[in-house]
Amino acid sequence: MSGNIDDYFRIGMKVTRKSVKLFSDFYSSDIIVASPLGLRELIEKERPSRSADYLSSIEILIIDQLDVLAMQNWNHLKLIFEHINKIPKQSHDTDFSRVKPWYLDGHAAYLRQSILLSAYETPEIRSLFNKNLLNVSGKQRIQSAWAAAQVPEGIRQASAHFAQLHY
Repeated sequence: MSGNIDDYFRIGMKVTRKSVKLFSDFYSSDIIVASPLGLRELIEKERPSRSADYLSSIEILIIDQLDVLAMQNWNHLKLIFEHINKIPKQSHDTDFSRVKPWYLDGHAAYLRQSILLSAYETPEIRSLFNKNLLNVSGKQRIQSAWAAAQVPEGIRQASAHFAQLHY
């Protein structure tokens, strides 16, 4: 295999008018890219002093390859959803001029845009869709469907038999 196959990663990015700062602290980051395991480890390490307040202001949530996450530990994802869009316990040097009023009113989960991507659907994914996506504009579930391919006439199917080993 080539490439990075690590399922324990997390990176914060701060975007300014003139630059993008990688590896910024999550409390000052505009973009967080992380695996569920990477976030869970950070949440548990900071408990109870800070309790993942950086997840309180998530506006756009994109989770890709949910089908792969379903084969891993689904509890990581459930723990993260317990912390997303909760009112923070501390200010963490917040610039309050940038805080939107609906966050302080506890309505952030109803205005968060969420995109869940999966090759197929499982009961866990459907439950996540039904219970945790609360946007006031509603939900949209898109499922691609393809017509079955017909086997052209004249193609013979050949069976191959394998001897069964007896022990």
